[in-house]
Amino acid sequence: MAATNDARQAMKQIIRAERGGRRARNKAERTAKRGERLYLERMLCGHVEEAAGAFCALWNDKRTRRRLRRVLASTQPARAGLALLERELLGTRAPAFRKNFLQPIRNNWAFHYLYDVYQRALDGAGDAGEVIVAKGSGLSRYLVVDELIEPAMRKAAGGTPEAYDTAIRTVIRLAHAIGQVVDGLLMGLLRSRNVNVAGRNYVVVLERGLARGQREAAARRAAAAGGSKEPT
Repeated sequence: MAATNDARQAMKQIIRAERGGRRARNKAERTAKRGERLYLERMLCGHVEEAAGAFCALWNDKRTRRRLRRVLASTQPARAGLALLERELLGTRAPAFRKNFLQPIRNNWAFHYLYDVYQRALDGAGDAGEVIVAKGSGLSRYLVVDELIEPAMRKAAGGTPEAYDTAIRTVIRLAHAIGQVVDGLLMGLLRSRNVNVAGRNYVVVLERGLARGQREAAARRAAAAGGSKEPT
């Protein structure tokens, strides 16, 4: 639940960064915005890896797996999320995605600042880099650090921008599926123990960036269901 919370928050922050606010007006702003987006993607990868590890540890225990299947049997979104997780995390070749992408990002670039990791990146870097030092310290950014991290993240995904974008889309699908499964497990376990769950309906007005992200996600799902091409 904790890792799922954090993965969801990282996804919301990515949507806010991409769909809210104004466009970057110059090269410095564009470069800084890209570095900030990379930070959010690193956090998302780290939290999804933590959640995926917890899920796999439960699912690899046969007795626990049988119990969880029974709990999830009555919830369609949870079953859909479980099918995706089984395919992406538990298939014959699936662990390679965690080993080659999620774990290196989590261990080397998201949650730790390891000397050897940064030294290797620095050894392969150029002789020059840029920093932004603003009057307001919160607006400063050391772009040279982003320039060390981005190639390593791309390499973990396969070496090309297209491969990296595909990997991040996979991470987002995993985060969504994990959320569906955890929601289903939580409610199913409560019901199995005859816990009274009080429900309330609220109307939530989303901020502009999140609302736009929701509309675009709904359009992609509708396109996928209809077999048509996804909007760009």
